Amino acid sequence: MNVLKGPEGQRLLDSMGTSHGLPGRFMRWLQQHGGYEGVTVAAHSAALGQGKWLIFVPVRGKPGTKRTVDILRSQGAGEIFPFRRWAVQFFPPSCRLKP
Repeated sequence: MNVLKGPEGQRLLDSMGTSHGLPGRFMRWLQQHGGYEGVTVAAHSAALGQGKWLIFVPVRGKPGTKRTVDILRSQGAGEIFPFRRWAVQFFPPSCRLKP
């Protein structure tokens, strides 16, 4: 699990890829110009700028995803973005997953 908060979290998120060399800058450029990940990265950076926390929890499979979402919701999590290969989902606060 990775937890980011505030200015240090924004630095680690590195929304422009500048701290990760040419490959990082290229990846962020692709995300901003060719995919919807750029919107997600911008939303994450804005949330960190507002003092919110970002928690990244790696899980595998639907049962693990459901359990993780349930745990995060029980602790007051707002928006949840499950990342899959080539896809980012968005679960608004009202979304509940079926068993």
